[in-house]
Amino acid sequence: MKKLTLLTLFISLISQAWCQNYYRLYDRVLTFNQSGLINSGAVTSNTHDSLSDNQSAAQKNSVCHNGVFYHVYNNSGISGDADIYLRTSTDGINWTAVPIQVNDDSANATQNFPSLIVLDSASVTKVVVMWNDYRLGVSNAQVRIAVSTNGGNTFAPSVQISNHINNLTEVIGNIAVDEGGNIYACWYEGTGFSGNNTWMSKSFDGGYTWQPMITIFTGSQYSFPCMLVARHSGEVMAIVSDDQFQKKNLIAVTSSDSGNTWSNHQFTFYTQFQEVPEFPAAFVDTAGI
Repeated sequence: MKKLTLLTLFISLISQAWCQNYYRLYDRVLTFNQSGLINSGAVTSNTHDSLSDNQSAAQKNSVCHNGVFYHVYNNSGISGDADIYLRTSTDGINWTAVPIQVNDDSANATQNFPSLIVLDSASVTKVVVMWNDYRLGVSNAQVRIAVSTNGGNTFAPSVQISNHINNLTEVIGNIAVDEGGNIYACWYEGTGFSGNNTWMSKSFDGGYTWQPMITIFTGSQYSFPCMLVARHSGEVMAIVSDDQFQKKNLIAVTSSDSGNTWSNHQFTFYTQFQEVPEFPAAFVDTAGI
């Protein structure tokens, strides 16, 4: 009987008596077959996980590639400020003892909401990580990306792929790669009070250089962090949650020409006051569907 194994990563918040809060990553391996859950491994806490945060748009911060698990997360306890770290595992239980810092900012700047892709390129395993970056100030959030060509052991200097000037307080999104090796990044703009655009940039050289950002969706009122998937060469889809005046609906924004043109397809139709679908997730299966 065929078995499927699922690795779950999650956050537990522990409140101490003196009201100081610590975030810590935990993981558990679950094994399923057609009848349901057949085994549940122990909950494990890992080294260097204190003051860690697993937040990511659609939780797109864990990937299994060629039998290796890759996980990026935010940690405020290792260097003293909020940085992005990568850890790896071959079994989902035992992780690298010391995680690799991905970002390259100056001290005391904050990074959070990471996402990643892992791909084989020119006989090497390439890891590409995207995050929300505050090195230009807390009201000047930008998207940055860093690339590793040795499976995440080291990262090249990061590149800024957004160029916002309208006092953004966060830019949260994620990345995807199509079968042709083209990499896409999308994110939403947040000012704390407004922000209804979803933006996109793309790279045709493995994540080193990026096309100028463009708006792929303009919402009715507000939009929220998007989900991004890609499949056959040039086909990419972002799912956004669009605030349509006190109700929200999910909209698929699709392109079949590597992001040059886009079309919108609303696929939920909530009409009642404050019906709220948001933070969607999507994936492409092995058949490319």
